[in-house]
Amino acid sequence: MLNLNLKNVNASNYSKPGPGGYVIQITKAQNNPKLNRVDFEFDFAEGQFAGYYKEIKDKFNFWGGRFSKSYTERALPFFKKFVDTLVECNPDIEGIVIGDWEDIDEEKMVGARIGMIVGEKVYLGNDGKIKTKLDTYNAQFVTIETIYNEDYTVPEKVDETAGATEAKSVGNVTDTTIPGFEAIKYDDIPF
Repeated sequence: MLNLNLKNVNASNYSKPGPGGYVIQITKAQNNPKLNRVDFEFDFAEGQFAGYYKEIKDKFNFWGGRFSKSYTERALPFFKKFVDTLVECNPDIEGIVIGDWEDIDEEKMVGARIGMIVGEKVYLGNDGKIKTKLDTYNAQFVTIETIYNEDYTVPEKVDETAGATEAKSVGNVTDTTIPGFEAIKYDDIPF
C-alpha cells in the first residue's frame, strides 16, 4: 500500500497541444549558414496553450517549440512565402525585409506572430519507444486570419516508424527484435 497524503495536492489539468491551427509568436531566430537555414523557436501566442513552451522551459529547462526554414536554392520559394506571410501578419514590424528583397534580418522576426497549421508525427524515440509529437517540420504557415476563420485543413499524421518495433526492456537490457534473427533465451546461455 502506498502511504501518500494527497489531501493538499492539486490535481493536474495537464494537456498538450494537438494537431490544428495556432497563432504562434517567434521567440528566437538564428541564421545557420552552414545548413542554409534559419532556426526558430516559438511559443503559442493565444488560446488555451498560450505560453506553453515557456512553462515547459521553466519546469524542465527544455524549449520544445522549434522549426527551421531552409533557404537553399530549391527551398527559396517556400522561404519567401514564409517571409511574405510573416510580413503580412506583422505590418508594424519594420526591417524584416531590407531593400528590394536583398537582405532578410532574422533578428527582426523575434516577437512576430504568424499562423501555424501542424499535424502529428509518430516516430521511434531514442529510448526505443514509439512516440507522437507535433510535426513542425511539415508545418504550414498562414495568416492569422486564416487561423481565426478556421479556413485550413490539418495535415495527415506522418508515421516515421515503418517496420520499427518498440524496444522491450528486461532488467537493464533492451531487446529490439531484429527480423530474421531469433532471440536467445537467458536460460540457454552456457555461462
